[in-house]
Amino acid sequence: MKNSLRFLTILWVVAFLPLTVHAAAGDLYESDFNTGKIFEFNTTGTVNKLTFATGLTGVRGLAFDRAGNLFVGQDSTIVRITPAGFTSVFASGLHGPNFLTVDRAGNLFASDRDGNILRITPQGFETFFATGLNKPTGLAFDLDGNLFVADYADNAIFKFTPDGAKSTFALNMKGPEGVAFDRSGFLYVANGITGTVDRFTPLGSRTTPISNLISPVGIVLDSAGNLFAAEDCNGGANDIKKFTGATGTASVFASGLGCPLQLAIEPPRDSLLNISTRAHVETGQNRELIGGFIITQTQSKKVLIRAIGPSSAKLGVVSPLPDPTLELHRPDGSTISNDDWMDTQKDEIQATGLAPNDNRESAILVTLDPGNYTAIVRGKPPIQDGVASVELYDLELNKNSTVANISSRGFVEPGQDFMIAGFITGGGNGAGKVLIRALGPSLTQYGITRVLPDPTLVLNNKDGTIMISNDDWADTQAAEIEGTGLAPQSSLESAIVAYLPSGAYTATVKDLKGNTGVALVEVYNLR
Repeated sequence: MKNSLRFLTILWVVAFLPLTVHAAAGDLYESDFNTGKIFEFNTTGTVNKLTFATGLTGVRGLAFDRAGNLFVGQDSTIVRITPAGFTSVFASGLHGPNFLTVDRAGNLFASDRDGNILRITPQGFETFFATGLNKPTGLAFDLDGNLFVADYADNAIFKFTPDGAKSTFALNMKGPEGVAFDRSGFLYVANGITGTVDRFTPLGSRTTPISNLISPVGIVLDSAGNLFAAEDCNGGANDIKKFTGATGTASVFASGLGCPLQLAIEPPRDSLLNISTRAHVETGQNRELIGGFIITQTQSKKVLIRAIGPSSAKLGVVSPLPDPTLELHRPDGSTISNDDWMDTQKDEIQATGLAPNDNRESAILVTLDPGNYTAIVRGKPPIQDGVASVELYDLELNKNSTVANISSRGFVEPGQDFMIAGFITGGGNGAGKVLIRALGPSLTQYGITRVLPDPTLVLNNKDGTIMISNDDWADTQAAEIEGTGLAPQSSLESAIVAYLPSGAYTATVKDLKGNTGVALVEVYNLR
């Protein structure tokens, strides 16, 4: 592997601005070579075709990153279009970036005409990830971060580990073009010469569920497992076929296109707008309510943190904490504290429209730099026991910073004193992808005693309807949870990956057998 490195100057341009900015998770995008356009299609209900971008030249590869930026390969450049519609030349001086993909860290990978695989960081640093290939085409990452590369001339699929070690995954292909993984880890490969799509298990067993295509190039799978294949102008198809459930049952999804080459599905990217966790607070070590959160990206963000107790009695909570106090711990070790929100920042907090309903409750309004933070809720003597909530509100959604995840630790008891994490998604493209974890046994490694031995997890929507539940994370969604890199350490702990429309949700943590103990509930914004 070469270690050559250069920094690519990013130039803001207006020549390729989208005609309008549409935002809908699950929409299908197509690069139209002959017209120099990017078309956008909804994939549910009546299919509508929209022109997302125009004025492109030799448009080829397409790929979204997790923040919703669309990367578009042209003859010698890669263009980046942000969710807000701002367009820039992300990379230049290239030789036909035909296929693109993005890894979990946000690095962009491109195959070129010179037999190279390029890796470009979000900051624009370019390296050669792999060289010496014959004619690399399709690119896709598996759940473990391995890059799979189709080589059209060698009729092979190669596998590269994250550090660049190469091995042969499959031979005897027939002009392999696009490649894509489904959510179960199966690899799909479009063969341009035979008009077929092969499917491989993670161990390499091959079947051919799809045939009778005309010159397929790019393929992609949606969250429901449907496969879309672009048939280019060779043979005169100029359409996109849809295969329900990635089987051989086909329908024409879109026709009359101008040599479609590549396809991409817009990912969910709603933000976590605000998050709250309710649990029982007691005196003694590990009996406080702790909320941890991370702010990522580059800009500072204004947030409101609240500690709620007595006002929750109006919501039916029995034995609320009568006088909660709040501490915020910064990454540098400094702290901000509050007891009774009206004593400090009264006017500023009231101006947010989110002032607590009881004067004894606490709140902190603060602008925070990216980093890790911890909010601690305790009871003020003499009564230090009761049910309390710690809440976080994002007040600056337009900033280039994100509340990436929240974790809350508290004591779980039978009856009403279980742990509840509430969160709201929104402000993005109508959907969010989250990982929710309920931890207990693994907390002992941090010196925590009397942990919850077998936590269960239930996700409800705003109407209280159960959407999904889990006890023992490996029993369901094991591959998808492991693919996030955030699988719980104990098999007794629970986890859920969910694609959620914008709205309010609650995650409830209890013990399978009604035991008590300290538990941790976490919500990760996977975007």
